[in-house]
Amino acid sequence: MAIKEAYTAVGNDTFVQGLLGISAHEVRAVGASWALFNAASMEEILSAAFWNHQSTFTSFYLRDMSSYSHELFALGPLSVAQTTTEKT
Repeated sequence: MAIKEAYTAVGNDTFVQGLLGISAHEVRAVGASWALFNAASMEEILSAAFWNHQSTFTSFYLRDMSSYSHELFALGPLSVAQTTTEKT
């Protein structure tokens, strides 16, 4: 729901997709994977995403973050799974 509202607020899906080169469908996967990449615990990730089983994340949402890390750090500190991350 929040993602849909954000897209509506911007008013241009193509613009938002172009920010990181990912679709709205990938936002959840990238957010959860980014949290893991930045040492969030599996319990934090599962709770934040409202998943009951680790296999849901690892089977359907886990992404290789090495291709995204430069672009995501360029945005500045990010909050993922209720944790603020910064480039070190």
